[in-house]
Amino acid sequence: MMQPNIRTDAPDRWIGAVELAIVQKAFDRLCAERGLSRDCKEARELARMTIDLYRQGADSEYKLHTMLSGSDFKTPAL
Repeated sequence: MMQPNIRTDAPDRWIGAVELAIVQKAFDRLCAERGLSRDCKEARELARMTIDLYRQGADSEYKLHTMLSGSDFKTPAL
């Protein structure tokens, strides 16, 4: 999987409760899609990337997911 280009000089964009909920939802969805335990090394790196991208302006669950997965939300099979 191609990794997004994440700047290391991301601005210190404040993350409050609403912002954290956006980041958390994207992170949880990505972990579920990848079958990751939230405490594994890959999930910790994913959490860091999710927060960094949010601070760079990816300010919705959709934007975060798309940037980190390379695709739109996956719709569960009915």
